[in-house]
Amino acid sequence: MTNFKIILITLLSVELANGAKILAVFPSDVKSHFVLGKVVLTELANRGHEITFFSQFSLREKHKNISEIRLAGVKESLAEKGLEEENHLTARNERSKINSLTHLINRATALVDYTLDYPVLQDTLQKKDEYDLLIIDMYLTDALLGLAYYLDIPSVVLCSSGTNKWANEMVGNPHNPSYNPNQFLGFTDKMSIKQRLINSLVSAFEKITYNYMYLPAQEMVYRRVFKAYLPDKNLPPLINIIHNVSLVLVNTHPIFQYPRPIVPNMVQVGGLHINSDKSETIAAEIFDYIQAAPDGVIYISLGSQVKSHDLPSDQISAFVKVFKSYIGKMRIIWKWENATLIDHPYNVIVGPTVPQQAILAHQNVKLFITNGGLMSLMEAVYFEKPVIVLPIFGDQDFNGAQVESNGYGRVLSLQNITEDSIQDAINEILTNQNYLNNVKRLSKLFKDNPINPLDYAVYSIEYV
Repeated sequence: MTNFKIILITLLSVELANGAKILAVFPSDVKSHFVLGKVVLTELANRGHEITFFSQFSLREKHKNISEIRLAGVKESLAEKGLEEENHLTARNERSKINSLTHLINRATALVDYTLDYPVLQDTLQKKDEYDLLIIDMYLTDALLGLAYYLDIPSVVLCSSGTNKWANEMVGNPHNPSYNPNQFLGFTDKMSIKQRLINSLVSAFEKITYNYMYLPAQEMVYRRVFKAYLPDKNLPPLINIIHNVSLVLVNTHPIFQYPRPIVPNMVQVGGLHINSDKSETIAAEIFDYIQAAPDGVIYISLGSQVKSHDLPSDQISAFVKVFKSYIGKMRIIWKWENATLIDHPYNVIVGPTVPQQAILAHQNVKLFITNGGLMSLMEAVYFEKPVIVLPIFGDQDFNGAQVESNGYGRVLSLQNITEDSIQDAINEILTNQNYLNNVKRLSKLFKDNPINPLDYAVYSIEYV
């Protein structure tokens, strides 16, 4: 009888293993895309799923359930084709949006071509390894969805931005340009007749570009790669496979976009990356520096794609002069990738890498100057920090317009930036309590979710 009890207790204590084998392909060289994927995949691994993870980056902390394959040589391969990453600062002033879009499509096509030809992934195709699910990063690399067709598995797409043409196409999510502002325009949902016309024309151009530039380029890569492995099979059009995506996870939240329809298999999981890295802490000397600031700290970062030292010298000089005026009052932490800051004020510390979330979480940080990347704005709202946005590329004009619409920050145009405009914006935000009140109100709404966004993302993936 005793033995029976022991066996029964042991059996009741055992958790049934139901882990899936997941193939995750995130070829983008944009760090924020990798970060988002890393958070989701790590949580899936924590729950017992086995993951093969292709990326240009490496996990800082290894996981027993994640097999990493680093995509080496991507940068060199793209450079050989003349498809280096744009300098977004100069491109904004010197390139038309059409030229920038063409460059982006050509670069993304070369990237997916290189990824599908990567030896380890080719080995997976040759062996036809068994997987249960494909997860890809949405970075204009839809040809990767051919992996789902070839391996006969469902696909999930993780979109690091809000809703856009590419994500909408996958799940048939509607976009009405009469009241849904295009992600690449700096309009709010309260558009004038002229803005609605521009919004409609840009949305129509986006559709034409998708159908006649982007899709044919991706189709060509898809057919070249998968026809070699399925010579006797008529491959379906890539658009059919795109429309067969099971789930799109979009990195947004209702407070970061205007009212719009969302279909059931487009799931909003904005903020899932926040507080995900428990090892991120502030070094003791930086913590003391922040703590001792008489009137608080201003934090400035232009994200992972733009380097502060690439700003024109007159703009750097304008920031330096403004920061000097706060000596004895405020201190500044500046994400600065170059060791040298000319005329460096002693109330400014610079560094190439800073723990952004840990800094924003500190109560003595009063203002965040950012390029307006969506993940940075989410962190600002979460930690209740008003912002000054300096839009540079992509969706940042759209994000900046929404910041002003929601009343928790100001937008400054880099083209017209001066010492006076910087000083006026900083003084207004620091002295007008409305900015702080608005970001606190938004923070409460952002955190008021029936389910944690990371748990929601994992639940949705496991449901698929």
